[in-house]
Amino acid sequence: MTVAEKIIAAHSGRARVEAGETLFVRCDLAMGSEIIFPQILNTLNELGWSGKMERDCVAIVNGHLVSTREAAAGTLVAALDRFAVEYKVERYYQAGRFGDCQSLLADQGIIGPGDLVVGSDQHFTTYGALGALATGVGGVDLATIWTTGRTWLTVPRSVKIIVNGRLNSNVTPKDFALYLLSVLGLQSVRECALEFSGDALESFSMADRFMICNLAVETGAKFAWIPVDKITRAYLEHIPRRKYSEVTPDIDTEYAAEFEFDLAEIKPMVALPYLPTQAVPAETLNDIHVHQVLIGSCTNGKIEDFRMVASLLKKHDLFHEMRLGLYPASHQAVRDIVDEDLALLFTKRGATISPPSCQPCLGSGPSLLSEDEVGLYTTNRNYRGRHGPASAKVYLTSPLVATASAITGVITDPREFF
Repeated sequence: MTVAEKIIAAHSGRARVEAGETLFVRCDLAMGSEIIFPQILNTLNELGWSGKMERDCVAIVNGHLVSTREAAAGTLVAALDRFAVEYKVERYYQAGRFGDCQSLLADQGIIGPGDLVVGSDQHFTTYGALGALATGVGGVDLATIWTTGRTWLTVPRSVKIIVNGRLNSNVTPKDFALYLLSVLGLQSVRECALEFSGDALESFSMADRFMICNLAVETGAKFAWIPVDKITRAYLEHIPRRKYSEVTPDIDTEYAAEFEFDLAEIKPMVALPYLPTQAVPAETLNDIHVHQVLIGSCTNGKIEDFRMVASLLKKHDLFHEMRLGLYPASHQAVRDIVDEDLALLFTKRGATISPPSCQPCLGSGPSLLSEDEVGLYTTNRNYRGRHGPASAKVYLTSPLVATASAITGVITDPREFF
C-alpha cells in the first residue's frame, strides 16, 4: 500500500484499503480558524449541538484577523474568545500565541508522523512535511469532527515525486517548488496524494519541507507527504509530544504516476499572475517594475528565509520608494529574528515587520495593492483581485529573488548579486 492508504487504513480500523473507497475515519486533529468559525457554529446550532466536544482533536487559530478588533472583525474574534473559554478549548492560539495556521501547530508538538489531520485551510497539506497525512476541509466537516472525532474521507490515488541532485548556488528550494508546480499544472495530480522521495530530500530543511508541502495543493493535490528521516527526527526531538508512528510505502507499491526532477536543472523562478503554476525563470522578467515586496507567511516565514533576506540587505539599500513587508510565520520566528539581531537591520533598511499572521496570503492589511501596481510576494497564491483591484498584479517567488528585486526595483535574478 501507499503511505496515504496505510494511514487511512490505520484510522479506519481496516487492515487494507484501496484508492476510491470512501471511509469513516478517525482524526487526530481538526483545526479551525476565525475565518470559518461562523460556518462551524451555524452547523453546530443546526445539529442541535449538546455541547459535547472531542477536545483532544480540537484546535482553533486566530491567525488572519490580527490587526484589528473593530467592527465585524472584532465581533468575530470576540465570539471566538467566548467559545474557547465556554467550551474549555485548550488549543486556542490567540493574543500573543497566534501565527499562520500552517506553521504554528508544528511547533506545538500536536502533529506528528502517521497522524491524520485536517484544517480549515487548503494549505493544511503543509503538515505532510512531518510525515503526517494532512488536508483541508470545510466548516461542516470540522463541526462533525469536533463533536464525533471522525469524518468521511475518500482514499486518493497516489503519485510519486522523485527528487535527486543538488541545487546550484543561490537557487533555493522555493525555486524548485515553483518549478514543480509549473510541471504538474492543475490537472495531472488533482485529488491525488503526492509522495516525495529521492536523495535530494536530505538537503531540504524542515522549513523547506513545510513550504513544498504547502505549495503542493496549488496543483489540486489532496495530500503531500515527505518521509521521516534524520532531519524530521531532529526537529521532533525538541518538541514534546505523544508517541508517533513512522509510515513508509510498501516496496512493491504501484503509483498512478511518477515524476522525476533533477535539482541541478532548476533556476530562480517567478510565478506569473494569476496562477502559482505559471512559473518561468526570473532572468526572463528583468524589465518588470515592482512597487511592493512581501516576504514571509506560511511559505517563507521561517528564520532560514529571513537569513536569506539579510544576506543581501547587509550590503544593499532598498530601491527608493520600495515598500518591503516582512511576515514571520509564528512568534518563534519573531523571536529568532530578534535573537539574531536581524530586526534592527531590517528596520534600518526601511522594511516593516508585521505580526505573525496569514494576512499577506489572505489579501488584507498592508498586503493590498493599488490600481495597476505590481507586487512580488513569497506567499502561495496570486489570484486576480486577491490583493487589491483586478488591475493589480502579484508575482510569486523566493526570498532571494524578492530581496534582490526590492533592491533594484525590478524583478531580478539574485545570482547577479553573488
